[in-house]
Amino acid sequence: MCELGRGHHAIDDGTITEKDVHAELGEVLLGRKSGRESDNEVTVCDLTGIAVQDVVTSQIVYERALKEKIGSTIRV
Repeated sequence: MCELGRGHHAIDDGTITEKDVHAELGEVLLGRKSGRESDNEVTVCDLTGIAVQDVVTSQIVYERALKEKIGSTIRV
């Protein structure tokens, strides 16, 4: 876990441990693990990859938020 991207740096320098990592984004999106369960929990997302992965992930998150009627709309 946390071998790619920058997440491993926090583990390597002792800022967090493997036990502090509850789930990876894919596990949450697939429903294998829960996301945040309270406002006191912190989400850190290290999305390292290629642009198409970011676009697809964003679309999945957006569609799920609409379906579950969660999130906030930001007017720009």
